[in-house]
Amino acid sequence: MCVTHQLCRLTACASRSESGSFQQASLVNFGSLGLFQSVLQPVDGNSYFRGFERGLDDDEELQELSQSTTSLQAVGADGSRGSASHSYGSHGSSRDGASQPLLHAQSAAKYQTTETVEVPSRALSPRQRLLVGLLYGCINSIILIPVLISFAQIIFRDPYYKESMPYLIKLVILSSSIHQIIFTTFSTLTFAIGQVQDAGLIFLSSMASAIVTYGKQHDLSHADVLATTLCWLAISTASLGAALFVTGRLKLASLVQYLPLAVIAGYLAFIGLYCFEAGLSLMSGKQILTFRDWGAPFNRDSMILITPGLLLGIGLIFVTNRFRHFAVLPCCLLAIPVIFHIILAASGTSLDEARVAFGEGWLAPSTGSTKFWEVWEHYQFGKVHWGVVPKLIPTWIAMYFVVAFSSSLDVAAIQMELGSRLDFNKELCTVGISNLVSGLTGGFTGSYIFSQTLFTMRANVNSRMVGALVIALEVAIFMVPVSILAFVPKFFFGSVLTFIALELMFSWLILSFKLVHVSEYIIIWLTFIAILMTNLEIGMGVGCGLSILNFIFQYAQTKVSHQVYRSSNVQRDFQQRSLLAKHRSRIISYKLSGYIFFGSSLCTLTAPKLGFEHASPSEHVERPNKKKTLGLGL
Repeated sequence: MCVTHQLCRLTACASRSESGSFQQASLVNFGSLGLFQSVLQPVDGNSYFRGFERGLDDDEELQELSQSTTSLQAVGADGSRGSASHSYGSHGSSRDGASQPLLHAQSAAKYQTTETVEVPSRALSPRQRLLVGLLYGCINSIILIPVLISFAQIIFRDPYYKESMPYLIKLVILSSSIHQIIFTTFSTLTFAIGQVQDAGLIFLSSMASAIVTYGKQHDLSHADVLATTLCWLAISTASLGAALFVTGRLKLASLVQYLPLAVIAGYLAFIGLYCFEAGLSLMSGKQILTFRDWGAPFNRDSMILITPGLLLGIGLIFVTNRFRHFAVLPCCLLAIPVIFHIILAASGTSLDEARVAFGEGWLAPSTGSTKFWEVWEHYQFGKVHWGVVPKLIPTWIAMYFVVAFSSSLDVAAIQMELGSRLDFNKELCTVGISNLVSGLTGGFTGSYIFSQTLFTMRANVNSRMVGALVIALEVAIFMVPVSILAFVPKFFFGSVLTFIALELMFSWLILSFKLVHVSEYIIIWLTFIAILMTNLEIGMGVGCGLSILNFIFQYAQTKVSHQVYRSSNVQRDFQQRSLLAKHRSRIISYKLSGYIFFGSSLCTLTAPKLGFEHASPSEHVERPNKKKTLGLGL
């Protein structure tokens, strides 16, 4: 998952070592959750690529194998085209037909490392390492904390939770600090950053909203609804962590990577729209849950409150893409609230006046003291209404696959940048432990934040000091006895959500057209629309069904029979060789590979006949009699 939201970059390359062939595939970074696939997959030539027994060049075999597979076509940063295979399973053909063989991910297991990984760094004194660690810890915290507060607004998007928002924000920040403690302690990467992640946010939000609907239908009190929500989300997170840990321990990480790319893309685009609606709702104070609610903020006062956030979100996209310095985004995030308070002071406007300006105000109402130990008072299992749980199980199952899939991609992204192998199963176990502990302490789902992890790695920071400082600052924010929303303008968090939303939607719904086959691009849009029209579970199910049909259709188009040219290793006399040369055009060899689908069976039977008919008329000579053929050893 990404926080700094770089635009898409995709590269693909293939290399070969003495032990076999390696395929290194793509880096795809779209907005808030990037898809990085860099699994270097070693292949034993004897096991995967077998040359023909007689006279067939290995390169010809490889070419035929590659023609029977399809891959993601992409345009690299330099304008060159490349193919990117999916480490998670089935793959679609590129626009121009370019292809690469898909290699089995399981064969990479013996090459993966479980030791602590450090990046080569400059010679720094202990004091310099401490200062660099503190600096990058502060920068990461400045970026992460506003994003976490925005994530809390997404999880508890329903207006029903508005009065409890100060406590809920503290819970999200505490959960992130728990995640960071686990990653700093157990990860093989000394520079790892792990927080509450956006991949699971929509599922958590969906379950929280479903519980509110259930509570209204059964006339439950606010305390009962809040207790049911918090307890169930904690149980969901803990059980998710246990499932991820078991998946990693059983070395089944590759199985969860078979979720179709187009389905994930449609889901990520929906996350973008979801973030945008959450931002509009936060800034305007109006309830925006569906398209029917979009008219609510379109009035004079609401537009005045919304406009600064929209402009700042667009400005963040422009500035971060125009200026690549690491300090640009943190400085922009710090400058927004500072300038806001300078304007208030210069205009003589008090905080109380700002809280009621234009109806909903620039600031959230002050809620008084919010003691951090009070956040656990809402976890009352005696008030939980378990009757709603069966309705939430399908959402949990979908969340498991998406979080496991995105976590694998996060690890792949880090591996590609690091240049050394990582054990996917071990890292998935780390993510599982993190979610298990987070859930047991009342937290929410999380994983590696690969953008901040890579940011720290590129700074050559090999110390766990960065993670320790992030933990300390997040715990400090959690313990502060006031609500941050009462002093930081709402359009600040709205701009962050707008920033995330526009990056995600533009990247997946527009830029992805250049990166995937046209059929997969259509499925991205259909999945996105299906989620909008129905819900997460049905929409993703529709996307998976369409991807399966697309795969069957694409595979059925693949040629099952391929004409091959074989040579004999039998020593013959001149007369026999002359006779063979005379009738060479009448000897046609076909190789069958793959599966026969429906009408392709007829094509397979007629291919030899068509091959003979396409031979030149001069080559149509009388067929040798059976006796002579046997005499030649044919």
